[in-house]
Amino acid sequence: MVLILLEIACSRLSLSRKSPAHPHDDCSPTDEMTSITRGKLTFIARISAIFCLLWFMQQQAAAATSYETGPRHVGSAWNIYKGGLYLTGQGRFYSKHDVYSGVNNVETGVTVWDSQLSAGLFWGVTTHLQLGIVPILSQKNHVNPGESDSPGDLFVNAKFGSIGPARTKLALQFDLRAPTGAHHNIPLHPYSANSLGYGVTGLLSIHNRPSQPMAFAWDLNLGYFNHNDKGCQLTEVDSVTVAAPTTEMIVGTSATIMGKKLGLYAEIYGRFFIQQPPVTAYTRENSLTITPGVLYQFNPYIRLIAAVDLLLLGQQDETIYEMDGVEREKPWESVPNLPDWRFHFGLSFRLRQGKPPDLTPRPAKAVVVEEKASREEKPAQKDKKDRDGERDLRKLEEQLRRQSDDQDVETEAQRQQRMEAERQRMLDILQRLREAMREEAEKEGAGETDSPQ
Repeated sequence: MVLILLEIACSRLSLSRKSPAHPHDDCSPTDEMTSITRGKLTFIARISAIFCLLWFMQQQAAAATSYETGPRHVGSAWNIYKGGLYLTGQGRFYSKHDVYSGVNNVETGVTVWDSQLSAGLFWGVTTHLQLGIVPILSQKNHVNPGESDSPGDLFVNAKFGSIGPARTKLALQFDLRAPTGAHHNIPLHPYSANSLGYGVTGLLSIHNRPSQPMAFAWDLNLGYFNHNDKGCQLTEVDSVTVAAPTTEMIVGTSATIMGKKLGLYAEIYGRFFIQQPPVTAYTRENSLTITPGVLYQFNPYIRLIAAVDLLLLGQQDETIYEMDGVEREKPWESVPNLPDWRFHFGLSFRLRQGKPPDLTPRPAKAVVVEEKASREEKPAQKDKKDRDGERDLRKLEEQLRRQSDDQDVETEAQRQQRMEAERQRMLDILQRLREAMREEAEKEGAGETDSPQ
């Protein structure tokens, strides 16, 4: 619904370009002011619709976390976890009012605009293999306001990454571009052809320790892309075909610093032709772009990315608009073939985190050698160790028996001591009885002597 309202607003507010073949249709000063005002309203309407789209997606989404394929242009050598699944939504937008002098030097103008929406699905097949598929959902511009490429081209990639030590990783990524869109060689877009393109990119990434309060990452990309467009016809108004395949070298670097919620990044991204397309192609210029951006982590599942491309190299128009005696209409007068600025936004959703790699440290080399040696002991050595163990066991048993005998001797002595004490006590009792009986007998004898005759 947001996209429908966006297109209705832009088609209603944009001015159609005036053709020089009709001099009586030149714009008056009043019309010029109206054109500029409508151009500003178009820009405001598009930006408002974009933020409405972001809000709508944030409310409906239920997944995404730390996404390790890099920011907008530069990729990361880190793969997502094995079994991880991520869904992304991306968009970009450009608008500018093209003012130029028409017939009788009367200034006129037209609002130039371009928009694109795409999605991405990324799957961690293994710890070191990641697959991605990125279709362009919609691609529209001011040239044909009522038409669009829906869908556009399809991008497929396979990345062999997360290779290296703990904080430094290397990766190799293979890319395919399938020409599923209806239009190619489009103004305000990087060069493309109606053919199956392919490329390869090397990636290097360095991250600091994850436990740090502010995580820092640096990424470097160097790639090659072959448009495989030999024999393709670039436009419908001339017979020029591509004589040799168009090839490019792609370079990029980015630095990212991320806190608990908010992060910032900046990247420099360049495309340099090794073999340029023919002179009738749009965007045949080498380009270099700097992109500052912001990242915001809504929760462990959703991340927002917003950025602005600023063109550093590529403003010079190198396209020739006449061939075979046919003059083509120039799409604009004061706008470069590549956007001098472009707004990017994106959301990533974590559908499944996947399984983190096993970081358990391996046994030390000495321990491994010792275990290996113990497994390879000879039988004779094992028998000798068994005999020594039995001898030690017998010695231990003998020592315990001696201790037990000592305890028995000591117990017998104590018993004899107690018996002797008991015998002495009985003798003392008998002695006292004898003395008592003697005293009694003496008393009886004395009594008989004292009695009368």
